[in-house]
Amino acid sequence: MAKMMKKNQIENLSPESRIKNSYESLYYRADSGDPEADTIVREEMQRSFRRRGVVLADNPDDVILKTLMVDAYKKSTKELSAGNLSPNWEKNLLRDFDTFTKNHPSFYTTTFDSYENRYGVPVDFSADYERMIKENDGTDPFRVEPTEADLDAMQRDWYKQFSRRGEMKAAGLSYTKHAPEVKTPPRRSYQQIKQEEAAAQEVKGQKYDKQYDLYIKSRKRTYQKTTAGDDYGFDEQDYELEDDGPEL
Repeated sequence: MAKMMKKNQIENLSPESRIKNSYESLYYRADSGDPEADTIVREEMQRSFRRRGVVLADNPDDVILKTLMVDAYKKSTKELSAGNLSPNWEKNLLRDFDTFTKNHPSFYTTTFDSYENRYGVPVDFSADYERMIKENDGTDPFRVEPTEADLDAMQRDWYKQFSRRGEMKAAGLSYTKHAPEVKTPPRRSYQQIKQEEAAAQEVKGQKYDKQYDLYIKSRKRTYQKTTAGDDYGFDEQDYELEDDGPEL
């Protein structure tokens, strides 16, 4: 796509000239070189059609189309300029617009077609969409509300997913077992725990306990001071294996 102007040229243009360049590039299907002005023109053209409720399906005449385009032209220039406009900017804008449309046949048809090809939506999209909402009693015609039958079906699907026990049948999981390989251990009573501790004490034997107690006292430490990272009290610097050769 040919470029109407280069970046350094755009920087030297007045707001009025930048908007004019953007409109003309739309007609010629060319790159204006000024994306900021193009965005403003695109949005203001949509707003102009929406404000007046005009859609192209109404076959508006050139008088109406001129009103729409000049309105968008003016508002685009004001927005880009941020209030910095020459005293005769509006008069010059209207004169330039009339000259361009007079010397370029099918100006509106060509411009609107170019707009749709460039932006993917027709120039009257916002106006047409708003009209459809009004004709549909203020409801978005593309938004479908669920019927009572739809809600009943959703509720049935929900009950199918969850059994009475709260298990998720669809996923094959439950709240108490999140993976097949994970098993929940049975709960032990206080009496069972005490019996297991007594049995373990008997298996260890008195000799092991005495050696362990002597070791702890020699380090002046208590059972409560040992942590999981202490190897239960044995440090590498205090406990070394004797080199008895390879293990069998």
